[in-house]
Amino acid sequence: MKFWLYYFLKFTLGIPFRVISKQAYLDGLEHIPKGKPVLFACNHPDSFLDGVVLEYFLRRKVYTMVRGDMFKKPVANNLLRSMRLLPIFRARDAKASVAREGNNSTYDECFSLFQKNEAILIFSEGISYPEKKVRRFKNGTAAMALEMFKRGNGELDLHIVPCGLNYSRFDCKRGRIHLSFAPAIKVADLGIDLAADNRTLIPELTSRLQDEVTARVVVSSEDEELSDFEQDIALNECTEPVVWLHKEQRADTVAPFISSNSDQTRAYNNALKKYKVDDRNVQGSGLDYVALFLALFSFAVSLPVFLIYKLFWYGGKKFVDVKVKNPVFKDSIYFGFGVIATYLIFTIVLVIAFNTQTRVWAYVVSLLCLTGMMAWIRVLDEWPILLKELRYLSFNKAVKAELQDLRKKALFTLKR
Repeated sequence: MKFWLYYFLKFTLGIPFRVISKQAYLDGLEHIPKGKPVLFACNHPDSFLDGVVLEYFLRRKVYTMVRGDMFKKPVANNLLRSMRLLPIFRARDAKASVAREGNNSTYDECFSLFQKNEAILIFSEGISYPEKKVRRFKNGTAAMALEMFKRGNGELDLHIVPCGLNYSRFDCKRGRIHLSFAPAIKVADLGIDLAADNRTLIPELTSRLQDEVTARVVVSSEDEELSDFEQDIALNECTEPVVWLHKEQRADTVAPFISSNSDQTRAYNNALKKYKVDDRNVQGSGLDYVALFLALFSFAVSLPVFLIYKLFWYGGKKFVDVKVKNPVFKDSIYFGFGVIATYLIFTIVLVIAFNTQTRVWAYVVSLLCLTGMMAWIRVLDEWPILLKELRYLSFNKAVKAELQDLRKKALFTLKR
């Protein structure tokens, strides 16, 4: 199989994503055209992990463009291409002649894929760093879209879908992921002259893509802490009170109206700090009772498994912190250790369980161990929320009404 590693990773990443990430929120999925060639233009906040996140949550086949110098050696080239990765050379990745030849070859592959109505993902900033703000977009995405359209003599029905990728936190610290897709831009509607070079269109389209993605990324330059808080309010508004351990949730009401940095959201944030509670307590999704019940119900077998997992995870994280100095790659390696730890634990549990004499008992123990382990991970995250929930429940009606009123005003002022 040509893409054997792609299918292997797609099959195996489901459980680790549910263990390592707390929750995923998706909005704007209706903007992605079906049965048409699509070029996703996305920001690049967290290196290799970004492509994995989009590939996993899009639920469709996507080819991702990555730095071309990684494809130099035959073994690396075969492995990377088996994951549906395509090389794109920046000016600093290779000599001008090598980069030009490599990119022309990649463009040939891309055009062939677009003719088959495939989707390609490109990170339009051209660089990656673990931070939330959007860096200046390069012209490569716009130039590629125009080149593809011209190669198809104006008949290629190519659409560009801007995408904002948000992490609530980095270092794989059980954060929330928020993917927001803008309305598709139909390349045929850009007024491209097939007989001209269209150089003026490239910076215009680049600027448009930059604006669309920036509107869907949660941090503003004014007050990053307050912007993060506003993201939390918006995502909490979309959070279901009861969630089965981990589930992607539609967040159609989130983007692009967050990051208003208003006086109302600041006042609400200050009130929460004053009363030492969380927005989730006020909103009503304060505690994941399903996870708490599963953890307590299965604690005899799941707690030891959870502690072993945490030991593996802690050891792997300490190793990465010591050995990996470049912050660009840390989250990807953290995630790799998380995948290894998760499946190592699962393998140990299954081997032990299926060596028991009763097969039914083996199934029961395995189920309790694995679901219980994931439940304990959520309970550990939820513990501070539980303490704040108890404090919130002790408030009188006047205090609760004050907080709920401040929350309504904060939600009303968020940009729509």
